[in-house]
Amino acid sequence: MRRFSSRLRIQLSSAAIYSVVAGLAFAAVLDFWFGTLDGNYLGEAGAMAATIAAGLLAILGLQRILGAAGIGLGAALLMLLGNPLSGPLSALCVWAHAPAWPHTHKGRQGSSQRDRCVSASRRDSLAGLRTA
Repeated sequence: MRRFSSRLRIQLSSAAIYSVVAGLAFAAVLDFWFGTLDGNYLGEAGAMAATIAAGLLAILGLQRILGAAGIGLGAALLMLLGNPLSGPLSALCVWAHAPAWPHTHKGRQGSSQRDRCVSASRRDSLAGLRTA
């Protein structure tokens, strides 16, 4: 059985502690301060901690393989790939005002996301008119 070096043990334990503390802090700010979270606080904090841990462990793995360049590569990959891939469904609302695809089979198949975006954008525009 292979044993971890003391440096790796410190890195992994630091990443775990940071992930838990940051997940609790982010969830606290989003839930109690901004009021944007609707679910269970500890469940959402756990999901945020797991997400942070995944990014940290990926960067630590790249650092172990590539050295100091792995830290920069990991940060760039998380920023350039993780950020655009974080909200692909919200990007579909850009197409809400485009005409429907002309070659859909079985009538209106696949247009429910488009309809939700259109109704949400109309509701938001009407809400803006009411408050003005």
